[in-house]
Amino acid sequence: MLLISYLTHLKILGRCRFGISVLAAALIALSSAAQEPFNPAALLRGSSPSVLVNSVTGSFGEDFSVLVRGGSGIRGSSQPLWVVDGVEITPSLSYLNIYDIESIRLERDLSVTSRYGNRGANGVVIVTTGAGRSDEKFRVKWNSDIGLSMSAMKVAGTAPGFNHNHYVSFLGSTGHSMYGVSGWFRQTDGVEPRDNGLAGGLRAFFENKANSVLTFGMNSTFVMGKSNTPACTEPFGSGSLTLLQRNPDFFPDQSVAGWKEDYDNERQDKRFTSGIFLAANIGKFVKFKLDTGVDLNNSDSFIWYGDRTPLGAEENGRSIVKGNTDFAYNAGAHLTFNRYFADKHHLIAELTADLRGANVKRGTMIGSDFFTHKLRARGLNLYNSDPDIRKYEYNTFSYGALLNLGYEYADMVGVSALLRIDHTPRYEKVPDLYKNGSAWVDLHKALFPDGKAVSTLRLSGSYGEAGLDNNVPYIGYVDYLTDNYPEVQENLQMFYEGFRHLRTREGTAKLELGFLSDRLTLSAAYFDRMTDDAFTSYCFGRQDGYYWVKAPRESHFSREARISMRGIEAEVKGVILKADKYSWSASAGFAWNIAQIVKVDDGDLHGPFIGGDFIATANVLGYSPSSFYGYKTDENGELIDVTGDGVVNRFDRQIIGGSMPKFYGSVGTSFTYGDFSFEMLATWAAGHQILELNKLLFEGAPDYDITDRYLRKGDYLRLSRARAEYSVPLKKQTVVKALKVSLSGYDLLTYSASGRWNPTVIGVDYGTCPSSAALLAGVSLTFGRK
Repeated sequence: MLLISYLTHLKILGRCRFGISVLAAALIALSSAAQEPFNPAALLRGSSPSVLVNSVTGSFGEDFSVLVRGGSGIRGSSQPLWVVDGVEITPSLSYLNIYDIESIRLERDLSVTSRYGNRGANGVVIVTTGAGRSDEKFRVKWNSDIGLSMSAMKVAGTAPGFNHNHYVSFLGSTGHSMYGVSGWFRQTDGVEPRDNGLAGGLRAFFENKANSVLTFGMNSTFVMGKSNTPACTEPFGSGSLTLLQRNPDFFPDQSVAGWKEDYDNERQDKRFTSGIFLAANIGKFVKFKLDTGVDLNNSDSFIWYGDRTPLGAEENGRSIVKGNTDFAYNAGAHLTFNRYFADKHHLIAELTADLRGANVKRGTMIGSDFFTHKLRARGLNLYNSDPDIRKYEYNTFSYGALLNLGYEYADMVGVSALLRIDHTPRYEKVPDLYKNGSAWVDLHKALFPDGKAVSTLRLSGSYGEAGLDNNVPYIGYVDYLTDNYPEVQENLQMFYEGFRHLRTREGTAKLELGFLSDRLTLSAAYFDRMTDDAFTSYCFGRQDGYYWVKAPRESHFSREARISMRGIEAEVKGVILKADKYSWSASAGFAWNIAQIVKVDDGDLHGPFIGGDFIATANVLGYSPSSFYGYKTDENGELIDVTGDGVVNRFDRQIIGGSMPKFYGSVGTSFTYGDFSFEMLATWAAGHQILELNKLLFEGAPDYDITDRYLRKGDYLRLSRARAEYSVPLKKQTVVKALKVSLSGYDLLTYSASGRWNPTVIGVDYGTCPSSAALLAGVSLTFGRK
């Protein structure tokens, strides 16, 4: 929930109305960013009370983790599906520039995301990039942002980082065509030494209305970038090995100073996405559309451990080279019927068929024993390094179809129903069937026809089903399974594949109220969700004499869990003051989520092992997924003998805390007076604990035993954004049409009950990376000529 629409913030500042000429190229707009200029995913902050948007590493401009309604399942990723201009992409928007985004919308109700079938269980983020406007022949837009990132807390070894983002676009129209080309360059520096990134990209699009029947278009983006990140805590307990590999002989405390001198995590990325569509009007009420999209992503990583890490010291340097290539595609055919009958009756029908697939290649090469550490990761093939090479490749393919029917009467009542079929033939014997239905009624006209006091009164209810399918090669089982699972010889692992199938069912009831011409609006929703999270391992080979050959699938082993999630979401928005020269509005959002395990296999009871006999989390009936599992202590810090047998051992372990927030939300305000405007957004979360693995390791807890003394409250309140802007009055007769100055701050203030460096981490805190705050100053100049 944002007080000022993102479309307002992303508005085009420079509108130049003249033909293509040298003068046109000179009359440009210079603008500062209005919202989160370095990572488009952060635009979702505050967009809904039930959405948590957290930084993965804490570094300004790095990727964000998006969690919708507490996530779903106990294994794999809980990230939503991202769809950019019809192209389904992997959940990383770092390749987009914020100024290319025209709108971003998060769909979280399964009654909506069920249209995506086996991709929609975790929600869907729909991004639309900007396009040319038919009423403007040509225009040029330029945006620049310059600022500093700083450590949010006082940490030795950190220093301010310089960040800047530059964007230029050429947009226009001619005849029945709209076109555009844009380019951008971005640099982000973290607060730690050698924590930095560079990226740049190009985007081109066009759209042509050939006649009254046919319209077609294309939108393509190409990006290159490189970065060297600290790879600290990842969300929900998926920690990196950064801290575990830090040598305590060199770093007896938790200082970050000097740490990256012997550690690299360099990465080079190339990415190309493209979407094409063809739309046809078949008569007055029927439309047909074909669309297709491709996403090609190549990433090369170079990781180095030097003498200041135990691993590097033991092996005289250790380097890892990773090469990943992901190629994904999607295509669909859509037939829609949309007609009003007798003015008050509205009928909508849709028939869609689609398909999607991917080819994924992974390669890893590990080497050690370097004659000079100056070679670092890029010296892998030199001298006496004996590299260990592993490669794998897999393909996925699925197809589906949906039928959707909807009816509305006089804008007072409406119903809809949807059926969708999805099939992944390589793993499933029968297709999946997803159902959804919804209904709404507007009681405002019937109960309050004058509309003076109560301006909105709307009730709605829905039921939806959606899924999530993941193909998992054997080497990737560790990311989806906990505890032990059947081992397979390394030379036979290519014949084994896992299939994670998530199926979620959700019922939702919602009330919307508006008072005084919607000057004050309230909304509240209750949802009840049940998720089946199944994992099946298949063998696609058999022994033929001395050799293994490919064969039809056979089940290897399987696991299944069931999770219940219930919650309440509430929002309030109001205009406090409003006059000709000033206005003041405020809003707040609140979410409460309760998750419980209602079914779990023995193999899924425990979370991942982190060295020795240390188990960080467990999945226990009646508790939330990934609850912390360990020993309770008394007032003297002694372990409690829960069983009462006089001995404290593993049988005395129990659930000692929860890793997922029960409460979260946001509070914001917006104020304008004449040419001055100000807005502020704060986000918060509460009702969960953080496992301070940092402290546990440095204190050398016996056998990595986790006790409640290593848990800290995870509650935090963060000033996520504050922005002030002033429009300087100008003379009417000038080439400069507008001049604005602005000052923006991000994550400037944070209150955390644990006092951790990155308070927004959810789960296990492996981190040694302090989170960043950022301060940006900008100027906006608009030139134009009619």
